[in-house]
Amino acid sequence: MNEPKKLMGFLPNMDTPVIHAFTSDKEEVMANELVTLSWDTENAREVKLDDITQDGNLYTTTLTNTRTFNLVASGIFRKAQASKQVRLYIPQILLFDCKPTQIREGEPVSIVFRFKYGLSWKLMAEYTGLLLGQQEEVAKGAVQDGYGWTDQTIELTLKDICNLRLQVRNGAEISSDRIMLGTPPVKVALDSNKITAVPGSSINLTWRTENATGLWLNPGNIDLKGCNSYNLVVSGDHDLHLELIGKGDFGGHASDTRTIMIANINKFYVSDNNDGENPEFFLNWDTSRLKQLRLLPQNNPVDHLVEKYRMPAISDTGIYTLVGLTAEKDEITSSLTIKSCHIESFELDTGKAMIGTTAKLRWKANAARRLQLTFSDQLLPVDISPVITEHHFAVTKDCDYVTLTGWGDNNVMSLTVPVPRFIGPEIKTLTLSSIDVQLGIRWVESPAIPGSQLAGLIRSLRSNHSLPAQYNGAWRWVIFPVASMSAAFRPIMNWPFHVFTKILKNINYAPPRSNTPEE
Repeated sequence: MNEPKKLMGFLPNMDTPVIHAFTSDKEEVMANELVTLSWDTENAREVKLDDITQDGNLYTTTLTNTRTFNLVASGIFRKAQASKQVRLYIPQILLFDCKPTQIREGEPVSIVFRFKYGLSWKLMAEYTGLLLGQQEEVAKGAVQDGYGWTDQTIELTLKDICNLRLQVRNGAEISSDRIMLGTPPVKVALDSNKITAVPGSSINLTWRTENATGLWLNPGNIDLKGCNSYNLVVSGDHDLHLELIGKGDFGGHASDTRTIMIANINKFYVSDNNDGENPEFFLNWDTSRLKQLRLLPQNNPVDHLVEKYRMPAISDTGIYTLVGLTAEKDEITSSLTIKSCHIESFELDTGKAMIGTTAKLRWKANAARRLQLTFSDQLLPVDISPVITEHHFAVTKDCDYVTLTGWGDNNVMSLTVPVPRFIGPEIKTLTLSSIDVQLGIRWVESPAIPGSQLAGLIRSLRSNHSLPAQYNGAWRWVIFPVASMSAAFRPIMNWPFHVFTKILKNINYAPPRSNTPEE
């Protein structure tokens, strides 16, 4: 029993594999460079390198990336393990520079870099300007011996401002460096010889710029490239908001603004106190941003804050001129020709007017600023545009006359016309053969025919084709029925026409109420 135990005590030592050494001929290599691994083992029945059984104690290979090799020595029951890492050289970038770092469109830049432990290199442009978000490879190269220092100098013309990135590769190992390439900043400053101007005056614009390849002036998108100044003529009466835009390389730009305030005589006109009996007339003005005002021909200075000036005595004609000056001594003038109103004619178009109807007034007035019609039966006058030459009005029994009043620049003139009136139609309704007929009866001097006599008058007309004796001379008639009247009423149309001299208006036809004729 003791012998087997003694034998088993020696088995662990005899079966235990030992790896005495596991080495490589190179600790760091370039990509694709040969490297040889070697090992020394004891009590190993089998040796595997990265799960591949090895017959000897040497293994040669190439690397494309840093690698850790695992060696396993196996006995009957036990194993021994060892590992060895062989690294790729990490590229070292010693120098990466670009001159200039502020680039211009179409101009090349010089790029210098130095590195070692790299077998290839490339330059990538990551655009940050107009081509924002795009990137491209702009240069690349290869190196035969990566152990020495590699120096490169290249000339490039870039499409846009960018981050220029240098990448140096040794297999899977990559080192990079970056340079930010911008463009010179654009600066512009706009100036003018005045900040207040009047319409028609000239403004001299000047500017200062840096790194601007193009200049434009707005509004108008005026190209100022190659110019040092610009004369701008003020053509409107609104403030000018000017903007100078400078454009640089790769979309760089800058702008400056300036506001030119426009001084002006906005209004220069005549007003009055609206009193026809004691009229007063005034010169009025409305100005903006003027420092001084003078009124010609008196050449009197006037306060630009005062907006009224009482005119002198009435004269047929005259010209007043308002002269304004800005702080920069720009002058602006506005002239006003004073004219007197003259009403040449004013008449009632029809001569006489029928009460209850509409009549027309006609007139001819020269140099009237405004017109008014005053009717004797109305409390308030009616304002009329001076460009209108006629007016329709309703004739009432109380309208005896109408007055036309015209207001000139320095006078008031009025003409009055009477309104002769006569009484208009009296409307009665008769039933003739079941037809309702409205007869408009017009009289010249006599009073209206009483309603009780109308029926007898119509019967006399129908039977005798003539007027009763009491109406002869003073009354003359025409009855004008519409064409659609029934046959029962048509005989009236056959009466001798010389009996009737006036059309009776407002004859309305109504359908028969029955088939029985009625008086």
